Amino acid sequence: MHWLIFLSAIRVVSLEKKLEEDMKLALKEKDQLKLAVIRYTRSAIQRFKIDNLKKEIGEEELKNLLLSEAKKRRDSIQMYREGGRDDLVSREEKELEILMTYLPKQLSREELVKLIKDRLLELGASGKQDFARVMKVIIPAFRNQADGNVIKEIVQEELSK
Repeated sequence: MHWLIFLSAIRVVSLEKKLEEDMKLALKEKDQLKLAVIRYTRSAIQRFKIDNLKKEIGEEELKNLLLSEAKKRRDSIQMYREGGRDDLVSREEKELEILMTYLPKQLSREELVKLIKDRLLELGASGKQDFARVMKVIIPAFRNQADGNVIKEIVQEELSK
């Protein structure tokens, strides 16, 4: 049990260290966009630590924080597209791409559809009336592997068949 906590702490520290090293590299390479994303992410980590009175951040908390930052970018991309601001869409997409390098590998839509179909069969879901019940199980299961909006969309499609 103790070694699991130790390994978890090493991965978190290594991710924070990777962010620091990547920030130094971005400074040297004068990559302003990557530097801004890393600084903002490190700032969000510090804010989390201060808000929660913690010296260290857990692996799950760090993943959730990075997923939250990625979600903010996706939401911004959607709003900018609706507003016809292609210049801002491009910047947000580049920022999202940088953030995704620090997150666990995301499932492709095809992989996600297959896994969700299997889960729906296990849960015995048969129609739209089961949506809320299955989402309570499916969202936590795939939270770190896919965007929640994509999961919701796939579940709705599968339940309406």
